[in-house]
Amino acid sequence: MATITLPETEIEVPSKRDVQYVYFFGGGKADGNGKMKDVLGGKGAGLAEMTNAGLPVPPGFTIQTEACREYMRHNGVSKEVDRQMEEALKRLEELQGQKLGEGANPLLVSVRSGAKFSMPGMMDTILNLGLNDISVEALAKRADARFAYDSYRRLIQMFGNVVLDIEKSTFEEVFDEKKKQKKAKLDTDLDAKALKEIIGEYKKVVEAAPKNTGALYSLALVHEKVDPKEAVTLWERYIDLAGPLASEKDWVDVAKLHLRKLKNQLEKSN
Repeated sequence: MATITLPETEIEVPSKRDVQYVYFFGGGKADGNGKMKDVLGGKGAGLAEMTNAGLPVPPGFTIQTEACREYMRHNGVSKEVDRQMEEALKRLEELQGQKLGEGANPLLVSVRSGAKFSMPGMMDTILNLGLNDISVEALAKRADARFAYDSYRRLIQMFGNVVLDIEKSTFEEVFDEKKKQKKAKLDTDLDAKALKEIIGEYKKVVEAAPKNTGALYSLALVHEKVDPKEAVTLWERYIDLAGPLASEKDWVDVAKLHLRKLKNQLEKSN
């Protein structure tokens, strides 16, 4: 029997730029739809469907499940995910007429997880992302001061617990101690001044907590928009910590680019 050798065929692997990692919704249109639960998760697919149906859904964007799988495979996501997120954020800011964590009316966002099916053990929600020492003052002028500082306090606690893996009880101990000090029976008995004091103590908790490289990388990215000077410090700490690790070489290179860009921006603004 004669044998035939078939020519080798190249399998074309799609580049990262060919993958749509981020799906926007807002302004009456959504990139996805309700049938895309495998890609967008239950929440993301539902928000897309409601947006397309013309319901008044606040705008936002969903990072699709492939980004999560990529993170689990490589312990990090590609630069393309970051690029698409930044584009979506810029689009969100333009649609809302606000800037994340900036100006007299700062844009605040929430970060929520959502699998195809609801299940226990999902990531907790992080609310009020965009608040910082400056934007909280702007919010206090537009709303009740107590509401503004309580929102900022909650952000630090949620971010500290979810991203930095600090036990909730650590923050709760600080809060309960302040209630005793102020002789407050209810949480709502603490005024804006007391909440500002708690924010200061929460920051000390975050500073004292041991940080892995992933946590530092996340913190630096978050601070780029809301506190560039702090972001410079965080990038420098990340580079010092991750620099010797061969597994983080690509991420350190990205961090150095972010650091150089931020330093140039700060020099021009001075």
